[in-house]
Amino acid sequence: MKSISFLSIITLFLIICSCNTPNKNNSDDSDSKKALLEAELKLLEREKKILEQEKINLENGKTPINKPPQIIENNPVVNHSKDLENSNNNNYYSDAQSAISNFLSAENSRDFSYIYSFYSPSLRRYFGLFSPTYSSLENVYQKAWNATPYSKNSFISIDPINGNEFIVKINYQWSKNSNPSKVNSKFDNLRFVLDNDNKIIEVSSLN
Repeated sequence: MKSISFLSIITLFLIICSCNTPNKNNSDDSDSKKALLEAELKLLEREKKILEQEKINLENGKTPINKPPQIIENNPVVNHSKDLENSNNNNYYSDAQSAISNFLSAENSRDFSYIYSFYSPSLRRYFGLFSPTYSSLENVYQKAWNATPYSKNSFISIDPINGNEFIVKINYQWSKNSNPSKVNSKFDNLRFVLDNDNKIIEVSSLN
């Protein structure tokens, strides 16, 4: 009887211990889920900070923090595109300078047909003459030549203003019929507007 009672006590003790012993697998799963949740929370918090910083950068006109400036600056495709654009602009300004310089030389020749070849078919202005025709423009030149036995334009510099618009500085020399031996001289700033073929649409004085 005592033996049975003792066995019962041992059995009961084992049952109690079994009930109180934690399940290792369940504990491991719980820890893993907890660690994963913490990692996700940290990731969400970081993404939130990135979005907030990008919003600030966009408002301030800065590059977003996930796009380092050096990547853009050192990008060979971007740099090549910029070099090509600068090269095209330089070529255009060089062509425009040549066209205007040649035009001034043509005026020195006093050959109106040659001079007129530098003008665009869409010529809008020649100093105070607006929408000039071939004949009206020729009359303006002839009157000026009749009043000045000698005249010469000397090209000094050219500065682009906007697109096909340029400021050209020249030195203008001339003599009058009343005193042909006296050569007058003055500097002038001219405004030229050219078309896509570097033909003159407008020319006027800014002085």
